[in-house]
Amino acid sequence: MKLQLFRYHCGSCGHWYASPVIGGSPYGEFLLRSESGETRYLNATLDHTFREVREFIENDPRTTTLDQFKLSNLLHDLYGIACDKDSLGNEFRVGLNARCTHWDQRNITEWESVEPPEFVELEIPAVTHESWMKLDESEKQARVSAAINESPFTP
Repeated sequence: MKLQLFRYHCGSCGHWYASPVIGGSPYGEFLLRSESGETRYLNATLDHTFREVREFIENDPRTTTLDQFKLSNLLHDLYGIACDKDSLGNEFRVGLNARCTHWDQRNITEWESVEPPEFVELEIPAVTHESWMKLDESEKQARVSAAINESPFTP
């Protein structure tokens, strides 16, 4: 997979470091990261679990007052519940930034594309959903409901 390098400024130590992102403006494509640093790829337009989690969120009475921007933030915040965990048992998250290579923190104060643009070719596995697929509808709904309770994006 061809990824573009971005530079991040760590607010904890002040160092700049580079990390790959999906370049351009690819609609519905995401890199998911875990706390342990593993990365997975998601094409949300082709992944039925993304639509499924979105529908559970949209049908929850607590989200009826949320606009599309806030619903999107909520979906990105809790989508990892539908994904298989990383090799250390950590959940993958949409929008979780790479850790600082010097300080091992995610305290990013600035970011920018590397100029001139630099690209790297990396093998990023697709996110999987084996555990989620074993659940029935009520179990899935219960997981989404519990995640909504914990999310900072819930009203």
